[in-house]
Amino acid sequence: SCGEVVIGIDRSSGLLISIEIRGEELLLQVLRPNFWRAPTDTDFGNYMPDWAAAWAEAVDHRELLSLEVIEEDSSGVKLQASYRFSDAKGQPVAAWATRFSFDTSGELHVQNRFSKEEGQPVVPRIGMNVELRADLEQVSWFGRGPFENYSDRKQAANVGQYSNRVSDHYVPYMRPQENGYKTDVRWLRLHDN
Repeated sequence: SCGEVVIGIDRSSGLLISIEIRGEELLLQVLRPNFWRAPTDTDFGNYMPDWAAAWAEAVDHRELLSLEVIEEDSSGVKLQASYRFSDAKGQPVAAWATRFSFDTSGELHVQNRFSKEEGQPVVPRIGMNVELRADLEQVSWFGRGPFENYSDRKQAANVGQYSNRVSDHYVPYMRPQENGYKTDVRWLRLHDN
């Protein structure tokens, strides 16, 4: 807790479960590691849902190995959660560590370290999922934009600072596909009106 900001980390899971600002919760779902995404048409063409299935399974097979205070002083606290991820058969596929740094100004920094077990297939996505309040509709970012862009087609999207609404990033594809994606993003800010 720092002034108007209260951060909650679950001791049994090591996950960030709460961010309250002035008594209002920002999170609807916890911040958690993720290695999977909805397969695109191209993914079905190269059978990604089959050869990368271990990563879809790993999302549900997370084991907390440790949660420890790394540093604590008058300026803040640093915690680290270390995990092992396995496939549905219990075979390890990856190690993951998340470091949370929370300082007296109320800033939270999250750093992740990922390492894949040898012999595992390409990872469809390495990141974290979270669900935030719907009223955080305004978005600003520094990265490629303003339109959606991907690693294989980003040359026309210039790096710059952009702002619009979260709903502007949605593309109504017939089936779930990647949409609204932005590459080379250095920072992102969400806020309400």
